[in-house]
Amino acid sequence: MTDSGSTRVCNCPAATSLAALVALAIHNGAIIGHLVGRYTETLTLRSDATHGVSRYAFEVLPRVFNSLLALLFYRWEVIMRETAILGILGIATLGFYVDSAFAELRFDRAILLIGVTALLNIAIDMASRRIRSHLRLRTTLEGR
Repeated sequence: MTDSGSTRVCNCPAATSLAALVALAIHNGAIIGHLVGRYTETLTLRSDATHGVSRYAFEVLPRVFNSLLALLFYRWEVIMRETAILGILGIATLGFYVDSAFAELRFDRAILLIGVTALLNIAIDMASRRIRSHLRLRTTLEGR
């Protein structure tokens, strides 16, 4: 940290990584919350069901669980792609190291990191497909 008058500036990559993590969590959490919330508005709930947290836990959540998991897996894949964009913007993610390797003309390192990114995306996609097929999850919110 450097002190310039009364303003303190942090040049540590951990702070920017934490900011990126919080930004991705808030952004993707809001998207998932919005989509699931819109879907739950279309559900017909029993008139004798309990209220509050019990209603959500025992009436709503079991109905939207499969769709919620499918959305979580999808957003997990999207987050992996978003980190590459954030890296180009200078935040210490995998994309940052790819961009730095290109800037230093270290094409071998850049290609290796791009390959690692592609393999991570493929592995996440394979894992989510396997889990969805094992749990027999539907990937759309329609038809319920």
